[in-house]
Amino acid sequence: MSHSDEEERPPVRVLLADDEPGDRIALKMYLENADGFCCAGCAGNGREALELVRARPVDAVLLDLYMPGMDGLDFLRELRQLPPPRPRVFVLSAYGAAGESQLRHQALRLGADGYFDKTYPLALILRRIGDLCAQEDEPCGPAETLRAQRQTDQQMVDQLLYEVLGPCKVCGAGYLNQVLVHLLQAGRAPWRADEEFTRAAGKNVDVRSVERAIHGAAKKMEEKRTPLWRALVKGLGLPEGKVPPNKLLVDMLYQELLRRQRGTGTFVQEEAPK
Repeated sequence: MSHSDEEERPPVRVLLADDEPGDRIALKMYLENADGFCCAGCAGNGREALELVRARPVDAVLLDLYMPGMDGLDFLRELRQLPPPRPRVFVLSAYGAAGESQLRHQALRLGADGYFDKTYPLALILRRIGDLCAQEDEPCGPAETLRAQRQTDQQMVDQLLYEVLGPCKVCGAGYLNQVLVHLLQAGRAPWRADEEFTRAAGKNVDVRSVERAIHGAAKKMEEKRTPLWRALVKGLGLPEGKVPPNKLLVDMLYQELLRRQRGTGTFVQEEAPK
């Protein structure tokens, strides 16, 4: 896509569906000040959101799950019944409960294109929305197949980070999620992690802030020491309490994703006692 194409591309129309008025106002203000995006409307529950999708052009929906009347999951079920083109849907969750992983997978199975904690940087969410909406017209294969592959990649990364962090709200996990998903989807080598950190930072965030946040996420992983984390760092020779540098962290997690992609198991399975 040329520079002129980027300038001529119409803004991505984003519908906000959240029962909290304060959240809707904050999201709307952010959208109105974000280049390449506009607010397509606000809804207080899934039913209102569905009516707006039927009534006007919408490219993407930022969706809360817990809403009165029709909740987010029911909205996703009803949306699947509408004829294409249907908007992309990105779930924003404020909950870190033990059942969060099940909710995430349920939402993704129902067709959500992404599942984010509300602490996840909005700039990264909008970038993902923009990337996916821009890929709709790319001549690189059947749209449904590409969409399914991207969704699978996102699920794999979500699950992996959940296994090393649990339902933990740290900003660095969001940046790490984006880096790993882009490495998978672009087929890039993990030694180019520096470029990925810069990409994750974007125009408005200092890359050093991104690197510090990812290092903070690694420290949280070491603090939790889940079975998968212990297995992954076992061969690094690090003393307990020390974490790998960011590049090594990305490479370690990326290799685990490739093992899962190939269906060759995980470190946890390999290290399990006989």
